[in-house]
Amino acid sequence: FKEAIDYILSLPEIQDKISKYDDLMKNLTEWTGKTINSTRLALGVYNVLMSLSSLGLELPEWTAGIFPNGLLMNVTGFHFEIYSYNQRINTLNG
Repeated sequence: FKEAIDYILSLPEIQDKISKYDDLMKNLTEWTGKTINSTRLALGVYNVLMSLSSLGLELPEWTAGIFPNGLLMNVTGFHFEIYSYNQRINTLNG
């Protein structure tokens, strides 16, 4: 599975799309204090924010404009595109 994902992540068209989120990931790193350098880690931030929101808790100010809709949702959707990129990864991913 890891080899298949690594191959997909190495494709130029995927690298180009990921690079569109570089600024977002740098900002997420600054805002969260955690290194966010992949779509998987950005998905983790989205999931945490969704959990907090579902519990009715106040979200940090920096989430305005990127969550629940916006760039953070976009990179989350792209993460799922990567993990369903072709039949092989779909089979391996279940």
